[in-house]
Amino acid sequence: MLVKGFKKAALVLAVVAFVMTATSVALAAPAGSRLVGGKASGGDESLERELEGGIKIVVHPITFGDAHLWVRCTITMEEDVKIAAGGTILYDDRGNEFNRLNSIYIGNQNVQERMVVAGVPTVISLGYYLGSNSHEVASTYPRVGIIINGTTVNFRNVPGKK
Repeated sequence: MLVKGFKKAALVLAVVAFVMTATSVALAAPAGSRLVGGKASGGDESLERELEGGIKIVVHPITFGDAHLWVRCTITMEEDVKIAAGGTILYDDRGNEFNRLNSIYIGNQNVQERMVVAGVPTVISLGYYLGSNSHEVASTYPRVGIIINGTTVNFRNVPGKK
């Protein structure tokens, strides 16, 4: 009789442990994604992200001007914080790759790092040099990487604005 009680208790503990493990794996998987409100790749992810420290990023449609493709985003902070900005490789829907990032503006300053005031939306502009003033903006950019304070945030299917 005592052995049956131990077997039942062991079975119950095993089931509880399994359920807890499955639940923690299911909850932890989305937490590792940098794409808040969307999947880790592909799909129609939101063009808004929120990083640790209360940094909210909203990416805008990609434009062309002055021989550059311009990736622009607006950041809003919860506290006054020094921001470092950069970009990674940009891809368009025609298979082209752009990696000649040579202009970074935070607000009206051509700098890679500066103080951003809490609650004040600030535009970050990343200029990818094309060497020509004759470029047609793609309808979408399947992958756009923006670096904020050392964290790379990938945006998917960012529209182009002609």
